[in-house]
Amino acid sequence: TYTVNALSHTFDPDVERRDKSGMRFAWCCKQQAEEWGDSCSSLPPDIDFDPAVSFLGCFGTGPGKIADTSGVFTLDTEDMKVDTTFTLRVWVYKDTRSAMTNQEVYIGMADPPKVNIT
Repeated sequence: TYTVNALSHTFDPDVERRDKSGMRFAWCCKQQAEEWGDSCSSLPPDIDFDPAVSFLGCFGTGPGKIADTSGVFTLDTEDMKVDTTFTLRVWVYKDTRSAMTNQEVYIGMADPPKVNIT
């Protein structure tokens, strides 16, 4: 798993820095080489992972919106393609203002856990 946190680094310069009231978040995810539109809301939502469909996007459904709209969430990397770099995009909205940033995340092979059976 991978925890993504946009909330702690996001602030409204017109109010106290720790006042996060009224902020809304929209997340998108795609493989680094894939394209997406200018806005997360213009993309189709991600659906359940189905490896028979493709290995596009973050979960096999192509670039798209992540259902979570909180400022902090945990990304389940188990169903993501290994040895691949993904781009996470977050839009932050408050009243008529918005901001966007991207973060690159590489999903590599992990060492399997050590298990002792006695």
